Amino acid sequence: MRHRRRDAGHAILALIVIVIVCSGLAAAVLMPGIADGRAASASLAREQAFQLAESGIDWGIAVVRRGNGAVPTDPQTQRTVGAMGDFVLTYESGLANSRDDDGDGLTDEADEVDFIRLRSTGRAGDIARTVEVVLRRSVQVSELDAAVQLNVATPILDLKGNAFLVSGADHDLDGNEDLTLPQKSGIASPAPVADLIAQVPAAQQDQIQGLGGAPAIGQVPAVDLATLVDQARSAASIVITGGTHTSLALGTPTAAGVVVAYAGTSIHLSGASEGAGILIVDGDLRISGSFTWRGLVIVRCRVTMVGGGSGKRIVGGLVIGEEITSEISTTEVTATGTVDLLYSSEAIRLASGSLVVMSVLSWQETANP
Repeated sequence: MRHRRRDAGHAILALIVIVIVCSGLAAAVLMPGIADGRAASASLAREQAFQLAESGIDWGIAVVRRGNGAVPTDPQTQRTVGAMGDFVLTYESGLANSRDDDGDGLTDEADEVDFIRLRSTGRAGDIARTVEVVLRRSVQVSELDAAVQLNVATPILDLKGNAFLVSGADHDLDGNEDLTLPQKSGIASPAPVADLIAQVPAAQQDQIQGLGGAPAIGQVPAVDLATLVDQARSAASIVITGGTHTSLALGTPTAAGVVVAYAGTSIHLSGASEGAGILIVDGDLRISGSFTWRGLVIVRCRVTMVGGGSGKRIVGGLVIGEEITSEISTTEVTATGTVDLLYSSEAIRLASGSLVVMSVLSWQETANP
């Protein structure tokens, strides 16, 4: 009996030893696999967190560009991206981030309004990673050198009657002249000045006013009209179909009210039309009714203003690819039936804000907030 008990004890001890050895061997085999699995999971979470952070930056850039370069009212937003996790995005204006965005040694100064800093923290499980981007606002519209800029080497002018006025003096949005500001030419083109002067009857030359006296006609390099039209087309908030349109109302002369209106072909405006911002016509523009526009009018081909009894006024700038015709005589207009093409730096700046481009200055991963 004692012998049997001793043998059973030995067997149990041997079994325990075998179990311990097998457990050790199993642990030796399984632990690296578990560690590798955990490392892989952590690596995946880190990559997902980074992708979430970049998604937040992409989201923020789209929001800022859609808002025409403005910081949204809510400076922080959070978005969940499926089962991956989420991101927290913060917007900071260059005016209020206590940083020297333009590198001149000063912080939060007036000219840093063009800078926006985006900080996005992506979170996947317990892992968080942060990406920071600095954007700078720039406007792609060059300053015009005249109230009317003809963009061809052989421009055609057909200005009739005594009711038109082309003025390169600077004006406010209401068309009031401001003689304290620098003047531009009334009309300018790449052609020799004499070529344009020869097309204006002597009796009408004093109706082209501005830099250098009447007729205020200058010679300037051609504008990159193709790029300007392409930029405006991509930014267009309103698309105008071809043909005749009566009494269009397109925008108001405020920062929030200006529009970019694009016509991909020739149009005719009749009735009473008005607007503010940028009007682009990728063809001919014919105006027979009353018309008031504050900002930029960009026409690829010809501009024709016809008919009496109604005023036509552009306060800002007019850029034309080919020619301009004003078929108005003193016998066809009333006292208010005038054509006024008035240069306005204020109106051009206001309109140009519609073509804001947000450039990425820097893109880097930073410490989590």
